[in-house]
Amino acid sequence: MIHFLVVGGCVSSFGVFFKTIKETFDSTAADVAWLQAILTFVAFMTVPPANLLSSRVGPRPVVAFGGLLVNIGYFLTAFAPTIWVAYFTYGFLIGAGAGCSYGPSIVVISTYFEKRRALANGIAFAASSIGAFWWFADLNFVKKKHIYQTATLANGIVFCLFPFAKQYVGLAILSGLCGVFAGSIVVLAPVLLAEELGLVNMPVTSSVMYCTCAFFMLGLNVLAGFLRDVTGDWNESFLVIGSSVMVAAIINLAEPLAARYGRRQTREA
Repeated sequence: MIHFLVVGGCVSSFGVFFKTIKETFDSTAADVAWLQAILTFVAFMTVPPANLLSSRVGPRPVVAFGGLLVNIGYFLTAFAPTIWVAYFTYGFLIGAGAGCSYGPSIVVISTYFEKRRALANGIAFAASSIGAFWWFADLNFVKKKHIYQTATLANGIVFCLFPFAKQYVGLAILSGLCGVFAGSIVVLAPVLLAEELGLVNMPVTSSVMYCTCAFFMLGLNVLAGFLRDVTGDWNESFLVIGSSVMVAAIINLAEPLAARYGRRQTREA
């Protein structure tokens, strides 16, 4: 939980410092967006080697090394003279540290807990989001997969509503909903991987998932900053990201149809 508080909380608060960073380095929104884009890309791409190393030497030294890199990255970023230096100190160092800490932590939590796996992940992620309120997925009133699919679709819709919120209260409500749904996605993703594809395959399946996320996160972060520079506001960025999330949700909702089609093809063969 401490890891997600320090790493997840700091990374999630990037938007608070966006304007300050932009003014400090006298950069465009697209230039600043590259900071978060590089960080998320490096973090997710570091997960596979971190998981591999963790399986050989244990998760503790890998997570500790990741925490050290994060601390060094933040310290050096405070003295970065240009945004190009910050790309390395913030993007690469903190990103690599976050990946070393994040990947093994997810695998360990899913391995140690079986009966209340969603609750365990929820408590761990509670420090960086309020998605922990979805711990009731463990109660099996609703299938975890359905909660995940609903949260993904709802999160995309919330993103698309941001351009229409002109008052602080509306923005605050949408931000809260975004936290709930996004947090639920993050909490339930490793749970579903463990249950659907097996704990034994968790290091591999989680690595594939986060590597795929890395490329999409890289592209969307940069695109959001570019659209901000071109249009002068964030409206188009919210709409593009929200639409992308909804497309992902629709693809996920179609999974039962694809499975049914696969079973039919197997029977016919």
